[in-house]
Amino acid sequence: MRTRFQVVQPAHFKLEVILRDLPEGISMDNVDFSCVFSSGGKSVTKTKTDLHVVVTDAGNRYIAPLNSGLLGKGDVTMIVTANIPDEAFDNGMRKDIDMCDTKVTIV
Repeated sequence: MRTRFQVVQPAHFKLEVILRDLPEGISMDNVDFSCVFSSGGKSVTKTKTDLHVVVTDAGNRYIAPLNSGLLGKGDVTMIVTANIPDEAFDNGMRKDIDMCDTKVTIV
């Protein structure tokens, strides 16, 4: 059984955005990305500049501040679209689109 976190409406909550499998020498600081958070037929888009940056010795972390009142009731999904520098592509950029379950449910 998976653990889900429940958030009531309206409430503020935060989710960390993580990009995995970046090319060597590339960090989230070097990548342009945006996130769409969806639940109950409603969605909220956050660009990289909308996120809070937490500076750590291990590298910067990106935190998305969200308001459950702007989303519908149900499981929250996140779709991240990232433009990643990659020499293997003609224009030098690779567009990755990843969807994940945040393990958050709005009730």
